[in-house]
Amino acid sequence: LIKYMIKIKDIVNSQASLQKLLGVSLPVKVSYKLSKLVAKLQPELDLFNKEKDKLIEKYGEKDDKGVVSIKQDSPNMPKFVEEINELTEMEVNIDFGDGKPFEKISVADLGDVKIEAQDLLSLSYLLND
Repeated sequence: LIKYMIKIKDIVNSQASLQKLLGVSLPVKVSYKLSKLVAKLQPELDLFNKEKDKLIEKYGEKDDKGVVSIKQDSPNMPKFVEEINELTEMEVNIDFGDGKPFEKISVADLGDVKIEAQDLLSLSYLLND
């Protein structure tokens, strides 16, 4: 089976941009490919969020309402950041199960869709000229 390696930070950083792109009208083949990709990325994102929550529990502090968070000035912040960075640098295999390599989406295939530069940047691992 052919797999596609993606860094967790790319998945996390592109989440909002992917949702924006899913909300616009795209050619059917591009829309299908994008929907299939998002379906494969979502479990990785969910797992990342669970691990991030564990780190917040580990390094954070409860407020008077019992909500755990980690403040910027916390003495635990450097260790939290170090472990989050380790997590986001990990690569995951995305298997499409069809035996074909993942083909990046051509910017030209997006047609006349208006995309902000910051969204293009966060989606760059999925796009090609």
